[in-house]
Amino acid sequence: MPSGSKRVLFLIRNIGDYHASRLLRLQREALKAGHKFLAVEAADRSSLYAHRQTRAGLLKQAIQSVSLHGAGRLDILRKLAPEISLYKPDVIFTIGYSDAIALCGLAMGKALGSRVFFLADSKADDQPRRTLSEAVKARILRCFDGALVAGERHRAYFASLGVKPESIQTGYDVVDNEYFAQRAARFRGKASRVRSLRIVPARYVLLVSRLIPRKRVDRALEIYAASRLPASQVKLLIIGQGPEQNRLQEQAQASGIAEHIICRREVKSCMMPLFYAFADALLLTSEYDQWGLSVNEAMACGVPALVTGRCGCAGEIVLHDRNGFVWDGVSTPEGAALLDRLVLEPETRERFSAAAAQTMTEWGLARFADAAMSMVDGANAQHQGPAPPGGGPQAHG
Repeated sequence: MPSGSKRVLFLIRNIGDYHASRLLRLQREALKAGHKFLAVEAADRSSLYAHRQTRAGLLKQAIQSVSLHGAGRLDILRKLAPEISLYKPDVIFTIGYSDAIALCGLAMGKALGSRVFFLADSKADDQPRRTLSEAVKARILRCFDGALVAGERHRAYFASLGVKPESIQTGYDVVDNEYFAQRAARFRGKASRVRSLRIVPARYVLLVSRLIPRKRVDRALEIYAASRLPASQVKLLIIGQGPEQNRLQEQAQASGIAEHIICRREVKSCMMPLFYAFADALLLTSEYDQWGLSVNEAMACGVPALVTGRCGCAGEIVLHDRNGFVWDGVSTPEGAALLDRLVLEPETRERFSAAAAQTMTEWGLARFADAAMSMVDGANAQHQGPAPPGGGPQAHG
């Protein structure tokens, strides 16, 4: 390997749509700087997203990766440790810090003298915190050399657990803004065709969420029902599925808004830009959310958002009264009034739309790759063992 070149290893359970675009951009920057890059994937599917992530499959073909898909966790770990040892990484990135893959990466990294960084988007107000579990977490976190987190509230949380603030970078939760913006523009260019097929209503507010309790889609129904949108023939289009589905249908019926609600249970990621393209606004009414990547996608397409204050993106990319609104998630009249302003005031909607797209120019894949590369470049390898034969294991998609 050339002098100054490092071997970068990225450990991940599954390379889905979001991570595929991030990894591809990071790989490009790493190779440009003369480093080696390898991603190790432990599972062939996501436990979080039920739909087939077709774009990830295409992008992964260009990512230097090794798949360790095995029969159970122990089988994967038995494969992972030798893979790390063979590659002899100078820098290791792990997704999270507490699952078996991350802990294996941390232990192996320390044994090999590698620098190990974790990626996470937790923040202090995500859920009630217990003193003992936080103390255990802090002990683990102090073994890492730094972190790449979502935003400033996330940085503050991990700093409170003992991670040095100067070793924490932000920019983890980003999406491929150009992909979403360009596809949305193409769909808008075919507006008459889309309208003729009745794929989307004439006007609508979009909500993209799993239908689970903490996402509080019931709050979205409440503020929509209290707003002037139903009377203005602005629909609420919900994309998502989950155990709350029947209860939410009953709530819509009881509130007299069922005829104004449109539900799409499963939409592939590659088709999401179509729904963003014609939306007046996006709603995210979670009780808490580590971030809210649907907001990134929507804003990249010029769609302003109304989000609750405990969503990680609030105050980071959603700037109150500049490109959207941040709502306390409690007051139905206030939420309804903000939704009315966002949708029914043309000047506000147009101004926020332009500001949303502008904000996202600072929150794209480059932000993630630049932050990760600053960690790579700042990591002075503590071991300079011989390069593995052939430069490491053969990567494949």
